[in-house]
Amino acid sequence: MKSLIRIIQVIIVIALVITMITLMTLISRQETKNDVLKKEKDNIEKVESKINFEPINQEGVKKYEKKTREKLNSFLKNDYKDDSADDKESAYSAMRALFGVAGHHIILNEDSTNKDYLDYYAPFEYKIDNFSARNNGEDVEVMFNVKTTYDGKAINENNTLMKLTFNNNDELVGGALYGE
Repeated sequence: MKSLIRIIQVIIVIALVITMITLMTLISRQETKNDVLKKEKDNIEKVESKINFEPINQEGVKKYEKKTREKLNSFLKNDYKDDSADDKESAYSAMRALFGVAGHHIILNEDSTNKDYLDYYAPFEYKIDNFSARNNGEDVEVMFNVKTTYDGKAINENNTLMKLTFNNNDELVGGALYGE
């Protein structure tokens, strides 16, 4: 009988120890989660509640539309020098995607001549609609719908929304082409 009571006492003590260890582990994990959430909350509170962007008036929008057309035209004439294809979010990469024909027999690379570029891009035409511009800190972002044709045939019909970013020197520093 005494040994049975002793076994029951040992089992109860082991169960209590396991329960205490489990509770301490759960409490420790919850404290870690709380610390992470407090840090995230502090980071969120550091974000400014309002970002003041100076609006661009209609005349400014027209000015940026003209600049955008000039940049697109300079790309088609191989005169574009603002950024490069090294960054996948560059304006150059976005324009290259806009003015690209899948399966085209002309491949442009670093060995291509200026004539190769002019021959490749000569059949392209584009039309811009729904142009808008907004200040984004020191930069200006422009967004517009664009339709592209190659030898009069519509291409890239699923990629019709383009965003380009001008810096304060009126150079393009970023861009993206969005699908529908």
